[in-house]
Amino acid sequence: MKLFILKTNINNSNDFESIAPNFMEQEGILDWSVDLEDRDKVLRIEAADELEENDIINMVTQQGFLCEDLV
Repeated sequence: MKLFILKTNINNSNDFESIAPNFMEQEGILDWSVDLEDRDKVLRIEAADELEENDIINMVTQQGFLCEDLV
């Protein structure tokens, strides 16, 4: 299992709801959450080993949101 911690601009519940179906349908994503209270809008994903960070970043950015490694 892998854990990804990413910075996003998913700002509110509408943004959250628009991206939720993609995460729920994506094979390999075991659990996920977005901390809307954090200034970095942290996306936390637990995923199967076959998913890579770039897969997640591409999935989010294709939906029109910023997504990058939280360093």
